[in-house]
Amino acid sequence: MLMPRSKKLSLKEYWLTDELLKSGIFRKIMSRDRYMMLLQMLHFNDNSTTTDDPLAKIRPVINKIKTSFSQSFVPYENLCIDESLLLYKGRCYFKQFIPSKRSRFGIKSFVLCDCKTNYVLDFIIYTSQKTNVKKSDTAIGISGDVVMTLFQPYLGKGHTVITDNWYTSPLLYTLLHDKKTNAFVTVHKNRRQMPRMDEKLKRGETCYRSTDILLAMK
Repeated sequence: MLMPRSKKLSLKEYWLTDELLKSGIFRKIMSRDRYMMLLQMLHFNDNSTTTDDPLAKIRPVINKIKTSFSQSFVPYENLCIDESLLLYKGRCYFKQFIPSKRSRFGIKSFVLCDCKTNYVLDFIIYTSQKTNVKKSDTAIGISGDVVMTLFQPYLGKGHTVITDNWYTSPLLYTLLHDKKTNAFVTVHKNRRQMPRMDEKLKRGETCYRSTDILLAMK
């Protein structure tokens, strides 16, 4: 935990004895050779099990972290779902390049957060076609499946989910409403079942279309 805070050029430099460069705390906790040996042998999963999960090597750790996150905090009303990018420049076939993110190259995750505290409640690591998302029978698409997978423990409890326009669709919001969950955010006008709103508006003007449970406003 201290290593990212006290950065060195290489791992072995944390055990230097040079007066100008040494960080004595590392030598007190553990010898260099022991640390390097533990790092070589660090292992979390059983290799004898066959699986097509790209994260099989660290899946027990991921599951443990997710369980701990969800059990340690009861969220407030408003929850949001968005993408997060963990900086990574090594070899990985599902590594992403997103120019709008601070770390443009990395491992993408879909993250569920509490809006009031920014606490992470759950996350799904994107692994291309093998992403661990529960596929639904409805036509809400992969973006809707991500929302329903992350939000499953919080459905029917009066929460409000806030997403960006990649997730939003009338089909998803209808499904959330059926499960006693509110939702609002921006939406692409060409989404399936979106009403046509071709009015040319002046500054400050609005128009809308509505059903008994949905409202679209321009």
